[in-house]
Amino acid sequence: MIRCLIASLVLVSGHVFAHQFTPTYPKFESSMAETISQTTMTLFNTRKDIRFYEISVFDGEWKPVEFAAEARVLQVRFLETKQFNVYVRNRDVPRVMYICTTSKIEVQNQTAALIATRICSKVK
Repeated sequence: MIRCLIASLVLVSGHVFAHQFTPTYPKFESSMAETISQTTMTLFNTRKDIRFYEISVFDGEWKPVEFAAEARVLQVRFLETKQFNVYVRNRDVPRVMYICTTSKIEVQNQTAALIATRICSKVK
């Protein structure tokens, strides 16, 4: 009985897919500007239902850290990879602990529940 219940749940349950975000442990390097450091990140979209991802940078207490990027919200189609740079002032680099991407759900008249995902890389 229990085996049948577990098998049923496995077959009925849907998969939850998150996007992929690398490197896992990015390092900041000097940029063209003397007072700015940069790191390059790569985002791979494995979700059919999501096309937009928001970039954010946090310190060790999850407080936002000012940064610059090509865009704060990136459009990444299903199975597309996008590489982007994150720029932080040299004086703020020691505070940076996490660089994150969060999936942005487009509001539509849908009955299915959608799951937003946030994936973070921890800065070395």
